[in-house]
Amino acid sequence: MTKVKVKKILLIGLGSIGQRHARLLKESIPEIDLVALSSKNNLQLESAIDHFVDNLEEAIALNPQAAIICNPASEHISTAIPLAKKGIHLLIEKPLSNQWQDTSKLLEIINDRNLKVMVGYNLRFLESMQFFKKEISKKTLGKIYSIRSEVGQDLQTWRPGTDYRNSVSANKNLGGGVLLELSHEIDYLTWIFGRLDWVFGFTAQVSKLKIDVEDLAQVLMKFTSSTSQPNLIANLTLDFIRKDRIRQCSVVGEKGTLIWDGILNEVNLYRDGLWRNVFKQDPDPDLSYKTELGHFIDCIERNKPPVSSLSSAIECLKIIDNINKSSQKNRPFLVKY
Repeated sequence: MTKVKVKKILLIGLGSIGQRHARLLKESIPEIDLVALSSKNNLQLESAIDHFVDNLEEAIALNPQAAIICNPASEHISTAIPLAKKGIHLLIEKPLSNQWQDTSKLLEIINDRNLKVMVGYNLRFLESMQFFKKEISKKTLGKIYSIRSEVGQDLQTWRPGTDYRNSVSANKNLGGGVLLELSHEIDYLTWIFGRLDWVFGFTAQVSKLKIDVEDLAQVLMKFTSSTSQPNLIANLTLDFIRKDRIRQCSVVGEKGTLIWDGILNEVNLYRDGLWRNVFKQDPDPDLSYKTELGHFIDCIERNKPPVSSLSSAIECLKIIDNINKSSQKNRPFLVKY
């Protein structure tokens, strides 16, 4: 693939994540030419956006080298396909879609055109998460016995100043629900520990939130022995309901316990009878997104493979599909990649 210099980027959707990407791109690369396709112009972003367009055809005519897709998950693939056909590299916000069955055509085009496509699992770019992964790889804990991953926050307070009932998170037809909205946890668990043999899930709406999606998911995930050690299981909890906030992963091994805390952005290790803080960085809500954007542009300009690939995001969707089937049938489901 011929190396290119990214000078113009198309932003599709100016919700909270689209606004963040626009702001960070202009801060990092002031000369970048930003084109925005949005249902309404955002006055707060007028200084960041160079061109507003009304439709995809008009956007493509401006010849962007790359596009960042931030519209609802249910529209991601239908938006990405015409862009990919025009040879435009893509950063697609997570989740990749609301179902894996519609991704095959996009994958075919991407492979045919040799395009760079990255999915926005930004937790992979947190230094605390990268440190956590390295400690697991170094076998700091010896043999791993169990994994517990948990994330939760009250959906009503998640995005201040907005009505949660109108959010993507709250609406099934837009790709909402905890499994899709909080799929970061599924992504990083498989990134660190490998592929799965089976999942056993329970999903439900247990609160009084005015939503038509699940607000709680509890899942057992059995990792395959070919990518991990035998009989390794993760216990995963995702929710929209708890009043405090949590984002943690604790790993128990023969030599101790390692805990990643995504809220405090730190890693703590228990060994030899003592807890030690082994990584600490001041929380910066922008940093992982800024690193992610830089990596995406670098992949295009230097012809490098993205850290968070299209194929891994499709696998994440297949896992979610099997969790839903497991919950409906009340039994474990094999994960077929």
